[in-house]
Amino acid sequence: MNILSRNPLSTTIAALSLSATILGIHANQATASLGGNATPPPTTIANSADGLCATPYTIKKGDTLSLIAKRNSGNIFDYVNIVRVTNDVAKSDKRFAPINNINVIRVGQMLCLAKAKATPAGAIPTQITVVMDDAHTPQGAANAGHGPAHWAYNGDAGPAKWGDLSSEFAACKTGQEQSPIDLSKANLRDISNISFNYQPSKINILNNGHTIQVNYDEGSYIVVDGKRYDLLQYHFHAPSEHSVNGKLADAEVHFVHKAADGTLAVVGVLLVQGPDNASLKTVWDNLPTTQGPVKTLTATTNAKELIPPSQTTYRYNGSLTTPPCSEGVKWHVMTQSMQISAAQIKAFTNLFPVSNRPIQPLFSRTLDLDSTP
Repeated sequence: MNILSRNPLSTTIAALSLSATILGIHANQATASLGGNATPPPTTIANSADGLCATPYTIKKGDTLSLIAKRNSGNIFDYVNIVRVTNDVAKSDKRFAPINNINVIRVGQMLCLAKAKATPAGAIPTQITVVMDDAHTPQGAANAGHGPAHWAYNGDAGPAKWGDLSSEFAACKTGQEQSPIDLSKANLRDISNISFNYQPSKINILNNGHTIQVNYDEGSYIVVDGKRYDLLQYHFHAPSEHSVNGKLADAEVHFVHKAADGTLAVVGVLLVQGPDNASLKTVWDNLPTTQGPVKTLTATTNAKELIPPSQTTYRYNGSLTTPPCSEGVKWHVMTQSMQISAAQIKAFTNLFPVSNRPIQPLFSRTLDLDSTP
């Protein structure tokens, strides 16, 4: 499950005014807290054309351009100069990614800290968003750029190594309530159905480097056992993350929700190969092929159309399925699957050949299966 992320667990939004920087949490973007200044490398990098580049800086959790500028020059508005010089240096030094959207910086991205210079008048945007690379962090889970440590689905940064990549990822290695799991040997219970209250939303789509994520407009929610959870975003994995009696489905879609008290609830729907899924057509026609910020389309999506008619579910206590693998997530996996065509699966796996975490042990947890529709 990706929560970064509204990009992509909650993206920090810094709303700037002339007197202060106000930090807030955007529901489907990655949560960031104020971070300390990073220690720059001892050597000075190549100067930009006008000789303003002083030293590189790697963006940390909690950074905003205004905070970085204030630490560097004492002027919170000097970030405009930092962006300009970073983009200048990026032309010749590939370690620096150009900032294509002045409102977005990404954790793990390198900036060129410039010497103080007057900021052009009228250049102050109303918002600056720090995006983390984890669609599964309470975007928190919306959105996604680079996380505090690079992780992947294979290789030296793959799932078996997640817990060793960062102390923040320790739960990936030591947690006792991790997701996904194999859905088997469940306890039959008469469980109250989920009440789905989904409305259409504009398609706010992004490629967060690990999956395709659609951030949902406010106003849609589910109610489970009398508690409301607001829909933040949905995203995909292929093959599926959960298995049923040891068998993976062709894909899986996760609907990430958050309650007022911060509790996360995820609804998972398994997708099996069949005819084209017409409800996915507009999203699939606009799949971003490269990682980048959210793009809002004029077209709409209705998450309700991706929920199967049968309301029976598997339920258990689990975690995010991507780093930091935080536990305390309420999982609800629908027993009835939906269909997706071979061409739709291929379009996704061409972008993300592997996007599922291996099955995790159940340990002492209880897995329940709804016995009544």
